[in-house]
Amino acid sequence: MANSYQIVVTPRAEQKLEDIVFYVKENASEETAEKVRKGILETIKSLAKMPTAHPLVPEISTEQVVFRRIMKWSYRIIYTIKENELTVVVVEINHEKEDLEKLKGVIL
Repeated sequence: MANSYQIVVTPRAEQKLEDIVFYVKENASEETAEKVRKGILETIKSLAKMPTAHPLVPEISTEQVVFRRIMKWSYRIIYTIKENELTVVVVEINHEKEDLEKLKGVIL
């Protein structure tokens, strides 16, 4: 049986999720905002199993830290894996149209 990873969401990623939910609530509806929140959180939770199955994000990865992403609708969840701790650290949640280059040196 494969190991299950612990999930850690950074304060930055938590705030980004709240910003997304607020935006959707203001521009669509409270119901849609709650659907988005639940969908993103379920996707994050799914990373506990096989987090390496998702693509790398070379635009922001370095020799020291490799980032991966998983998509939920048009939202990109960026994370890194600490294999020695069996931990997945979610560092960013953003819209797919946001420029990844702006994240260099900001996350982590």
